[in-house]
Amino acid sequence: GGQVTIESSTFTNNSAANGGAIFSINDFNAELHISGSVFEENSASNLGGALHLNGYNHQGSDGTSSMFIETSRIRDNEAANGGGIYVGTKYVEFGSLFSHGGMNLLQSEVSANIATSGNGGGIYVNGNTNTSGTDYIYIENSTITGNEAFLSGGGLYVLADPTSATYLFNTTVTDNAADRAGTQGKNGGGYANASDSSLHLVNSILAGNRDLTGGTFPIWIPDCVGTLNLHHSLLGYKQSPCTVEDGWSGLIGTASPLDAGLGPRHEGGATVAWYHALLSGSPAINSGDPSGCKGIGERLLSEDQNFNDRPRGIACDMGAIEAASYAVFLPTILR
Repeated sequence: GGQVTIESSTFTNNSAANGGAIFSINDFNAELHISGSVFEENSASNLGGALHLNGYNHQGSDGTSSMFIETSRIRDNEAANGGGIYVGTKYVEFGSLFSHGGMNLLQSEVSANIATSGNGGGIYVNGNTNTSGTDYIYIENSTITGNEAFLSGGGLYVLADPTSATYLFNTTVTDNAADRAGTQGKNGGGYANASDSSLHLVNSILAGNRDLTGGTFPIWIPDCVGTLNLHHSLLGYKQSPCTVEDGWSGLIGTASPLDAGLGPRHEGGATVAWYHALLSGSPAINSGDPSGCKGIGERLLSEDQNFNDRPRGIACDMGAIEAASYAVFLPTILR
C-alpha cells in the first residue's frame, strides 16, 4: 500500500529498460498521483519512454483514481513500444499471474513521442485492464498529437482482452502517424487495436492522422484500426479495418476524410500544453452531447484542457479545446 505524489516536477533525459522516467508497479492498495509535471526527452530501450504504469486503478468520484495523471506534459520521449506511456503488463504477486493496468489522464498532453521499433507512439495499453471492474483507461480533456509508431498505433495502441475498455472524454487525437517503417499500410495513424477490446469516444475527435506508407509522404488513410464506439464524437476517416459498432450522434468521414476544422498545433512552451484549437466553422463546434460535456463517472465537465469554460456556446464542443464564443452585435435601428 501507500501513496506516491509527484507535483510540479520535471523529468528529462532519463533512460531505463522500462519506464525511462518512472517505472511503477502498484499493488491493490497503492496509489500514484502525478500533477503539473513535465516528462520530456526520456527514453526506454523496451517499454514506456517516459512512464511504465502497472497496477490497479480504483476510481474516485471526481475523476481521480489510484493511478492518476493531471495537467502534465508527456513530450518528446521514445521507447521501442509505448513511446510516451506504457500501461499494464503481466507480473507475479504471491505466486499468481496478474495483468492489471489502468490510468486516468486529465487535462494533459501526450505529444511528439516515438515508438522506435514497435507500436504505440503516444500510449501503449497492454494486458487485462478490467480484471476487477475498476481498472479502466480513462483519458479526459487531453490532446494526443504528433506521435509516431514504427508499426501500428501512432497515437494509441491497444492490446487487451475483450473485457477491457479505453474511454476518451473530450479528447483530441490528431496529427499522429503509423508505419514509420514505410512497408505496411493502414496501421492506424491515430488508433490501432490488436485485440477484441474497444475504444469509446465521448465528445471526442479522432481525425487528421496518417500512415507513412511509402516512407516519406504521409498518406491520409484510416484514422483507426479496430473497433470504436462513438458517442457525439467525430471520426475523420473510416475504412476497413476500422469498425464502428455504435456510432450514434457521430460525425464520420467515409468516402473521403471529414475535415474536423482543427487549427495547427499550438506549441505554448515547455510548461504549457500543446493543443489544436477549433477553427470557425468546425463541425465539432456545438456538436457534443446536448445534455452536457460528460466526463469520467458521468460528471459534467465545467472546463476544457486549457481551463476555459465548458460549454461556451449553445452546446458542448467535441475535443479537448472549447471554441471561443463570438458575440453578435446588431445595428441600432432608429425610427
